[in-house]
Amino acid sequence: MLHKLSRPFPEREGVWESLRTISVIGLFVAMFLFIVRPFGLAGSWRGLLPVCIGFGVVTVVFGFVFDLLVRYVLRLRTDGPNWTLGKWIVLCIALVLWIGLGNYLYMNMLSGRIWSGHIDLLYMLGYTAVIGFFPVLFSGLLVQMKAERQHEQEAIGLHPRMATARSHAKRPITLNALNGRDFTVHVEDVRFVEAMQNYITVYHLHQGRIQKEVLRSTMAATEEQFAGSPVLRCHRSYLVNADSITKVQGNAQGLRLQLQDVEGQEVPVSRPYIPRLRTLLG
Repeated sequence: MLHKLSRPFPEREGVWESLRTISVIGLFVAMFLFIVRPFGLAGSWRGLLPVCIGFGVVTVVFGFVFDLLVRYVLRLRTDGPNWTLGKWIVLCIALVLWIGLGNYLYMNMLSGRIWSGHIDLLYMLGYTAVIGFFPVLFSGLLVQMKAERQHEQEAIGLHPRMATARSHAKRPITLNALNGRDFTVHVEDVRFVEAMQNYITVYHLHQGRIQKEVLRSTMAATEEQFAGSPVLRCHRSYLVNADSITKVQGNAQGLRLQLQDVEGQEVPVSRPYIPRLRTLLG
């Protein structure tokens, strides 16, 4: 689920997909509480049903707020090379604790604020973790598996086109840096460009080895200077030379490109740029 909570494409569709996933978890929570009645929940079904529905609503509301915080405030992205399983687990735990806080406030409202203090809060966080962790984890794993299958299919679809994607044009290009330190390189020698804050790093082939050239520039300006060449945007922070692609792989985070002469590093592809890459390789 958390992969969907921060997946950037398409933005509006991703929000609604997250809301649907959270709603399913909220429904599960309400049904589980009503049927199993754990942790001392008791009473007639007429009195217990609205209380359980309330817990489900809290799950949906707080889960959706968490989605918005992750997406628009923290701006976490799960399609980048730095996203790991460990970070995803931490995000799952944070989500469960956040919903636990919502449940604590809800119980305070139901009981006239009889529930108060750190001990009661810890109890509610523990209850929420026991009930909510497994559906959150299970839904997240399903999303990861679905995304991985989808990206693997997209990667397979690109393989046949790479044989016709090679070009033999040689031409120098001068990249203009903001500090006046320009850099001239042959397009065919460029493997990829990575952006970090106000700087870009050009990975290029020089005397048979990959070298790095750091320039003070923006990704938008660099992309414009490469216009008309096989060097194109494939991610918010990356440009890639399509002629140097040797393999396309898909995993849960998206597509990964392996490049000629580049070892130990893969270039990510964000979903918005897959159609453009497919067109060029076609």
